[in-house]
Amino acid sequence: MYLAIGSWFWFLLVILLVAVVWFWTWRSDKGKKVKEPELVTDPVCEMRFAADKAVAKVRHNGKTYYFCAEACRRDFEADPSRYLGTAHGSSVTS
Repeated sequence: MYLAIGSWFWFLLVILLVAVVWFWTWRSDKGKKVKEPELVTDPVCEMRFAADKAVAKVRHNGKTYYFCAEACRRDFEADPSRYLGTAHGSSVTS
């Protein structure tokens, strides 16, 4: 009889501990803010992406331009004024 009562006690204690750990983890995650990545626009193809995912970047006239592909970088370097003469030439200063 004592063994049966002891088994239930330990079983319920383990369940209680698991519930407390789960609740503590859930509560501590609620207040954390996720930092949004800095979005940039490729001046050649106008694709938007996170700056840290850029395949290439080029400094031009004191600004840094980010590119989604090497082909876009090559096109930009061949004729920057073609892509910066319009409103879609978004850049990020570094």
